[in-house]
Amino acid sequence: MQLERVIGNTVKNSGALAVSPATGDIAYPAGCVLVFYSPRRNRQTQFLSSTNNKPLSAVAFSRDGALVAAGESGRQPSILVWDANTGVLLAELKGHVLSLRALAFSGNPRFLASTGAKGDGKLHVWDWKSGQVCWSARVA
Repeated sequence: MQLERVIGNTVKNSGALAVSPATGDIAYPAGCVLVFYSPRRNRQTQFLSSTNNKPLSAVAFSRDGALVAAGESGRQPSILVWDANTGVLLAELKGHVLSLRALAFSGNPRFLASTGAKGDGKLHVWDWKSGQVCWSARVA
């Protein structure tokens, strides 16, 4: 089955909404689906799904708009990194205990920062291509 459109969203914080610097498209979660909306065309243009069918809670584009990352909610969440143009899943990162709160790519998109929700309390910096955590800290 292929989605034609999604009604509604599950945005719970500002970290769950991102704008592509390249296209101006908006990405936001609707349950376990990441929805791309084009304000120019006034329509949804792409849908990416969580591989684990977990709700998504955080979204970020790389500075050039070529990559998009989304973090899951719940226990043992994944961070998913896709090619924003093709929708191909490039990486799945695991290292948080509870829901993701925010994501951000570095200026050159080699690194991805992630923060977990209150119960997780961790800030990780990933080399997302290798799947390795380069740096980690507890945060309040």
